[in-house]
Amino acid sequence: MTLVRTERLQRLALVVSQGWFDDDPRHHLWSSTLRSVGWRVVEVEVVDEPPGFYVLIGADLCGDRLTVKVDRSAVLIDDSIPVVTSTGRFIRSSDAVVVGGLAIVKSMGFVPCLIVANDLYAGRGAVREWPDSTVVYDAHESFVASLDMLDTQPMSTDERRYWMAAEREVMLDSSVNVTVSPGLASYHEQIIGVKSRVVPNFYPRIVGRTSEESRSGPVRFVFVGRVDPYRRIECLIGSWDVNPSVATLDVYIPDGPGRRSLERLAVAGPGRARFRDAVNPAMIIDTVASYDVGVIPYDYPHPYSEASPNKFGEYLAAGVAVMANRQGFTTDVIEGFGLGEIFDWRDEQSFDLAVQRLSARDHVMEIRRRVKHAFESELNWDVAVRAVIAELEMACPFDGPDDARTTAYVVKHRERFSPTVALRSWVIRTALRTVRRSSVARSLVSGLLSLITRVRRLS
Repeated sequence: MTLVRTERLQRLALVVSQGWFDDDPRHHLWSSTLRSVGWRVVEVEVVDEPPGFYVLIGADLCGDRLTVKVDRSAVLIDDSIPVVTSTGRFIRSSDAVVVGGLAIVKSMGFVPCLIVANDLYAGRGAVREWPDSTVVYDAHESFVASLDMLDTQPMSTDERRYWMAAEREVMLDSSVNVTVSPGLASYHEQIIGVKSRVVPNFYPRIVGRTSEESRSGPVRFVFVGRVDPYRRIECLIGSWDVNPSVATLDVYIPDGPGRRSLERLAVAGPGRARFRDAVNPAMIIDTVASYDVGVIPYDYPHPYSEASPNKFGEYLAAGVAVMANRQGFTTDVIEGFGLGEIFDWRDEQSFDLAVQRLSARDHVMEIRRRVKHAFESELNWDVAVRAVIAELEMACPFDGPDDARTTAYVVKHRERFSPTVALRSWVIRTALRTVRRSSVARSLVSGLLSLITRVRRLS
């Protein structure tokens, strides 16, 4: 039975994520900010997961959260999208999941005045389904460049060309384009030819924390994060060689092969880093606030070197000094506001010198005071997003209660499939899950697909 809810709404805004909404705090920042200025917000998450064995596509509205589950093997693939590599094949099916999911949202009766589309798949779905709505395309970084950071088969020239053109099309069709740093905004303008507003991954003033400043004991350094390519955590562990009476390093990393490898490195090397269990993302700022210095060892190639790491925003909100490897955006902010020390992995001595300078108690206390002032005055989400919200208020003026309108929409959607299709979907989904979780399996599949591609070209 179809359930329909009818109520009087203020201006309706959809904040759309490709994947679970709670996985990125930026999604919540958009929805909470829009609510604070009078929007009625529905948070839409489109995930690659079937609602049931026979029900491969479904959507459920619970409060202000609309969860759309779409099985990857049940979507309609756009054959016009070029596919050469395993990465390109995965991107094409991921695009079909999100674009198809947003088509379901539209069929449920949602007609938003405003859509905040996070990342490219969501942007493509938004501009296709609601061409008359105001669309904010939040690119975060750069779609193609972000995929280059993954441990997967590199995309082909044709695939890269297609997806760069796809992002350009979304940016041209969107009312407002947003990215996370001036460097990435310049990159978009040079490569894609479209300007973007800058909203870094900062946090609201209200979440700011400052722990009691210790005037004695070792200076407490901390790193919180995952073991991913280009993060150079192994360099951090291998380079840490400090008397624990002077400074300590705590590393919060999820359990797994990556952490165990780092633990072996710490035992074999000169360092005395201490490993801690991963913390809930909601507790990162509170956890970091009990330290003195947050470390960002990342060493990404351009243009991803211009990214605004969530970790940086969390360190600022926690009120700690920051020590970071030289990267575009973080270096500019740290040096511009005097928030800590910059080192360079290509200079063997710079890391040790940065640690020495930040191990001076009086010096690090002064830096922490500067961090607190900079966060409260400028380096926060409230300030960063202000210009975009002002632009949206002009594009979508709100006249008060008279602007409300009666809207009806479906709150449940289900699509059932035959036993044959459901079984085939289960087999494919199980195989994909195995490949994603195993680097060996990924390499084997990637090699096989490359071989098939070469055979096809020769034939």
